[in-house]
Amino acid sequence: MRNEGQVVTRAMLLGAVGDYHFDPQTNVIDVHVSRLRKKVDKDFDTR
Repeated sequence: MRNEGQVVTRAMLLGAVGDYHFDPQTNVIDVHVSRLRKKVDKDFDTR
């Protein structure tokens, strides 16, 4: 992983996917991270 062990901000994530300008009011990152966590944790015990 490129940023293993590091905190990655929402602005950094949006900047990495293209010319998306970060809007602090958007929850697009939260929604996608939540969906990814559900998929990753599906077959594992929760912390």
